[in-house]
Amino acid sequence: AFFWVNIVEATKPKLTIRDEAYGGTYVSQSVPDPVVIKPGEKKTVVFTFKNTGTVSWNNQGPNFISAFTVEPKYRVSIFRGADWADGGETGRMKGVVHPGETGEIAITFVAPKEPGLYREEFFLAAQNYSWVKNGYFFADIRVVDGEASSSIGIAAPTTTAFAGKQVYL
Repeated sequence: AFFWVNIVEATKPKLTIRDEAYGGTYVSQSVPDPVVIKPGEKKTVVFTFKNTGTVSWNNQGPNFISAFTVEPKYRVSIFRGADWADGGETGRMKGVVHPGETGEIAITFVAPKEPGLYREEFFLAAQNYSWVKNGYFFADIRVVDGEASSSIGIAAPTTTAFAGKQVYL
């Protein structure tokens, strides 16, 4: 059985970048979109970013790097996992990431009870200081009933590039 899903492309949020020395680019994620999970299950996805700015990213101190939910900004995520700092902020980026290097943020998603296709949107930030220039990213998440995960298909997928990642439509 096949079905069509219309995905409306997200518009990158307009956030004030206080310090453009903090810049980043999405590189990849460990589980491709859509991330498929059953209600109540959890799945950790590791997102990789390149530091394109001129300052190092740290996971300690006053300006550590993490990601916040956007659209709307700071909202409590229905996918919040135990490793999140709070309802609208993920855990911190691992280690120290110098300009030109790549760093990772692991985000655990816990699926809600309602099956469907969701988009969770984030923006990287230097805590209490600045949004990271070009720090927008998202995860498309498909919550499926227990039996449905093996029977869902999408006919002739097409792709489009968005924020440096492939989105399957």
